[in-house]
Amino acid sequence: TLGSWVIRRALEDAMHWDGSFRLAINLSPSQTRDPRLASTIEAALAITAFPASRLEFEITEHVLFDDADRGRRTLERLRALGVRIALD
Repeated sequence: TLGSWVIRRALEDAMHWDGSFRLAINLSPSQTRDPRLASTIEAALAITAFPASRLEFEITEHVLFDDADRGRRTLERLRALGVRIALD
């Protein structure tokens, strides 16, 4: 998907930047409903060797309200990878 490509590309590009910054990427509600999202991010982290601790995903509150159980499970899987989650 386009969202998966954007995530992978952002991590690839960020690996070439100087500094120990945190990379923030916005996730749409539809991306968080995708059951493959955590696996996609895990694969992108492995391929690019970008540190999960320097990656942050920004979500809207709709993720928590539209399909609360699915959104919560996705967020828990992302947190287990070591990335940060920020409410946008």
